[in-house]
Amino acid sequence: MQNKYADDKDFLLVALSDEPVETVKPFAKKNKINYIVGMDAKSTFKDFGIRGYPTIFVLDRAGEIVYKGHSAEEAEDAIDEAKKAKPEKPVAIEPLGSGAAKTALAKADDLFKKKEYAKALKEYEKLAKVYKDTDVGKKAKAQVAKIKGDKAMMASVAEGEAKAKCEDWLQTARMLAKSGKSEDAAKYYKKVIEQFPNSTYAQTAQAELAGL
Repeated sequence: MQNKYADDKDFLLVALSDEPVETVKPFAKKNKINYIVGMDAKSTFKDFGIRGYPTIFVLDRAGEIVYKGHSAEEAEDAIDEAKKAKPEKPVAIEPLGSGAAKTALAKADDLFKKKEYAKALKEYEKLAKVYKDTDVGKKAKAQVAKIKGDKAMMASVAEGEAKAKCEDWLQTARMLAKSGKSEDAAKYYKKVIEQFPNSTYAQTAQAELAGL
């Protein structure tokens, strides 16, 4: 992917690893990796719900996620589409500060209104942590308490988290199976079955596991 878009000024590839510097740095040097590599990114993996590897994000010029998945081919298609939709004038990305905080809070509030409580909770928790001593941070903290104090909302959160996990695990299992790594694929199918036995995802995992 880096080679394909190497001369494209509108493209920037950044790789993240949850492994420490002493592990990643020698690997990057040995393999002559010619793009940005971030290390020890466990908190970022958690914030973005990354459970399967590799997980690819494609962001457009406005900073919006236009693709999340495990396929390099699909990611490249998303990049090409994003490039076609390139505005005549670059979209200014607001710097991290009060304006960005308010925008992020509005996004979280919108998720809350749509009753997407799992996603809203994650956004509020990040805001409460990053903007701890600001009005935005205090409002976000209040919303976190509100969601966690409501049984119905927390049930929705649990359901949303289960969906995210299962979809990632199933996608990873399928990628591994497609690559001929049946034993590794089976591990992800079994995770779905064992952790969410009464879900439709478990039924899907069971059927696909039987077909390996």
